[in-house]
Amino acid sequence: MVYNFNLGIGWASSGVEYAQSYRANIFRRIGIDAKFIFTDMFPRDNIEHMTKNIGFHDSEVLWLYTFFTDVKISPVTYERSDFEKTFDRSEFSYRREGKTGVYDFPGKGNFYKVYFPDETSEKVHRVEFVSNGCLIRKDYYTYTKIYTEYYAPMKKRHTST
Repeated sequence: MVYNFNLGIGWASSGVEYAQSYRANIFRRIGIDAKFIFTDMFPRDNIEHMTKNIGFHDSEVLWLYTFFTDVKISPVTYERSDFEKTFDRSEFSYRREGKTGVYDFPGKGNFYKVYFPDETSEKVHRVEFVSNGCLIRKDYYTYTKIYTEYYAPMKKRHTST
């Protein structure tokens, strides 16, 4: 088994990532198992989408942030309809603009902002939870929730998201 380490990957990858992808193809052709380990955090995009874009197979990618869990590298498949089933409130309005959607709930400054992988997808990549105008939580999804970030207002002040 060959292990390759790299800090990150993105949509505009550097020569390092292209060299790793080239190596992955060679290793596949000659029958050598290889893993490509990424150690950076990827909150804005799903790592699977970026690694697949450059030519890695999901089974070749290890992401440090999910390695010690049973969550596998996967495209975003968590549906907006499944997310709505988690609501404990039945009254809300929904609007969408491009890659984001907003669920507004009765009350001042209570909403969920949903991020989709692209302008037409109904798959949920992440959700920001805002209560009384304060960001309190972000949940990140692939086929399941992969992690959560929690927030608290500083000095009891509202901050913008």
